[in-house]
Amino acid sequence: MNVKITRKTCLDSWSNTTCSGEYWLINARAYNHAGDRFYRFKFVLFLDPSNDLWDPETEQDLDHDDVLNEMIASFVDVLSDVHFDDEPVIRWFYDECNYTIERYNNSPSVRRW
Repeated sequence: MNVKITRKTCLDSWSNTTCSGEYWLINARAYNHAGDRFYRFKFVLFLDPSNDLWDPETEQDLDHDDVLNEMIASFVDVLSDVHFDDEPVIRWFYDECNYTIERYNNSPSVRRW
């Protein structure tokens, strides 16, 4: 399947003396090989700038957009060899996407008491 990212939205971003982080909502479509049918899906990624934007081997900062795009590609990579009508794999992928959304909704920074 061919995957197209339709929207990237920063849900939350913070940076202070003790921690920093960003939550990103990714909307995408997975097209069949003919390109005439697609599945919509969305998921949430957590990006930690102090950890994810630093390369310890070269001791250099990494580009924010490149790192975010690599994280997205690694999440949706499971769909690259999947047939469009393979329902068990599609259902499993939707469950993984829903799990990231539930984890974000239950995070301490989102919950309101």
